[in-house]
Amino acid sequence: MKYSNELKVGIVALLTIIAAIILFSFLKGNNVFKRTATYYVVYDNVGGITKSSPVEVYGYQTGVVQSVKFLDKTSGKLLVTLSLDKNFQIPKNTVAEIRPVSIIAGMKVQLMYGDGPGYYVSGDTIPGRLNASILTTLEEDIDPILQNVTSIVAKFDSISSSLQDILTPEFSSNINKTMANLEGTTNNIDNILSGNKDEINNTLNNLETFSNTLAYNTEKLNSIFNNLKTVSDSIATADLYTTIDNLKTMLSETSALLNNVNAGDGTIGKLVTDENLYDNINETVESLNGLLMDLNNNPK
Repeated sequence: MKYSNELKVGIVALLTIIAAIILFSFLKGNNVFKRTATYYVVYDNVGGITKSSPVEVYGYQTGVVQSVKFLDKTSGKLLVTLSLDKNFQIPKNTVAEIRPVSIIAGMKVQLMYGDGPGYYVSGDTIPGRLNASILTTLEEDIDPILQNVTSIVAKFDSISSSLQDILTPEFSSNINKTMANLEGTTNNIDNILSGNKDEINNTLNNLETFSNTLAYNTEKLNSIFNNLKTVSDSIATADLYTTIDNLKTMLSETSALLNNVNAGDGTIGKLVTDENLYDNINETVESLNGLLMDLNNNPK
């Protein structure tokens, strides 16, 4: 059996459309291959619930929000349609509570289990409510942020006022003068460095040479320091204090002796201070000198 090209094209187009519908439905959170049950909830305020928002029980997702629309034109109430797994049973007196997933992730419907008796069936309307803690949670999360922002703004305002008080025309003028002086100083330093570049290089080279010399003569320097330490230890162990005391005593006695000489006490003192004794000794020396000359001239 042969099929025309038009029929083949039509079949392919139909399959493509069906696949697109299935894919679109899947992306919206609906599983066309899974049997679902539909429930309705009426809210005065949905708190931001949108189509495809999750429906959970104890943190486990059992379905999605299929649609959100006004119940009628006058009441202002909102009708939310829930699409849940058909095998999932909802006890009577269960409440569909809207609460935040997180401060960022949006809202969800949380089924708060009732105690029955009996179960809701597909097409029933479940009681709903908006979690009163949503606004409290938002306030608790946002208020600290607002307080911090207010505090930061106040600090910035205070800093701005302080800067305005500081940045007076006189202050700006002083800053400009200071910067000009710094620029002049920098230029002078540059000129000095440029003019003495060779001397600076020589100095650095000398320092490097000196450092290398110290490095090359480390053993000799260590030997010298060890010898100095040995001499120091020898001086420390010697009876230096006794020697100094003896020297002090000797100097004292010498001073006393010189004082006696100056005072004319003793033989040396008299020799130094008695002029008559000096004259007599001088005359005696001259007489001896004459006697020696006479003996020399007349030996017989």
